[in-house]
Amino acid sequence: LRTAAEYRAITISTYRAAADAVSAAAKSRARDSWAVVLDADETVLDNSVFQRDLAKGVAPFSEELWATFVRQRSAVPVPGAKAFLDRVKELGGRIAIVTNRFEPLCEDTRENFRAHGLPFDVILCRATTGANTGDKNPRFEAAASGVAFGDNKAREVLAFVGDNILDFPALKQSL
Repeated sequence: LRTAAEYRAITISTYRAAADAVSAAAKSRARDSWAVVLDADETVLDNSVFQRDLAKGVAPFSEELWATFVRQRSAVPVPGAKAFLDRVKELGGRIAIVTNRFEPLCEDTRENFRAHGLPFDVILCRATTGANTGDKNPRFEAAASGVAFGDNKAREVLAFVGDNILDFPALKQSL
């Protein structure tokens, strides 16, 4: 993954296909009337350095080790992600990043995005308390309803982009 030309080609071509689909769908919609929703980890941000270090046996996974990595703000963009996000903004769409990074790491996540010039309108992190804190569906709805953007203006979500089935509305790992 870290050095394979195929990985870079696959992610770039996937993001190009997503940009083409969003471009086509946006043609018949007013600016700011639609949005896209993306996951952060392994979708927009490449955390493979963290995974590599875990595989080397540096230490087993822990929330503390993960938080240390996130606070370093060292994740780099997945190839193709920035071009896609730039295209969405050019077309007049809103961008919601819905991640299961815990809320205390949200500002570090925003700063990581900013450091790489990755556009976004809102990053919605996982609550640390309450039932179903890992369920992204309420945050997907907050993006669609406009609550997440702070204006309560409903927007059609033209695309969901993620690397896990739970990055898409109402889907589950089990059949």
